[in-house]
Amino acid sequence: MASKFTGFLKNAFQNRLKRHLIILLITLGVVLVLTGQQQPPIIQALEVTRDRHEHCYLIQEDSLKYKVGRGQLYDIECTMLSTTATLLYEWEYDGGEIDGEGPVVTWTAPNSSGEVTVKVTVRDRSGREATGSVILNVVSCSPCTFRGCP
Repeated sequence: MASKFTGFLKNAFQNRLKRHLIILLITLGVVLVLTGQQQPPIIQALEVTRDRHEHCYLIQEDSLKYKVGRGQLYDIECTMLSTTATLLYEWEYDGGEIDGEGPVVTWTAPNSSGEVTVKVTVRDRSGREATGSVILNVVSCSPCTFRGCP
């Protein structure tokens, strides 16, 4: 049986058209295997920062919860684990306002105190997705809570 297959391949590679067809099919098979093994998007971290907005009203309570000042601006960055795929970012929030799109957005805290959740859903071209969220506790007394701030 093996000698029949070997003979078939030998004859196929002597014919130019068959040789190119076989190479094309092998290449297509490798591409399909590699594409099928791509990992879904994985969110490494959601980080809230104030540095670009020149104020001091931010305390990180744990990895997913922050205290923030009323009416202040913050950047929220979604860091992904290494990926070569094109990703789409969809941001949702239940308070304040978001400006921008992609992995970094600017969130403006509301002028009233309370807890706000900001959620991001990240999708690749295949429709696979990952979600992450951060809780922002908007405090009513910024100078009281953030000692040392003007």
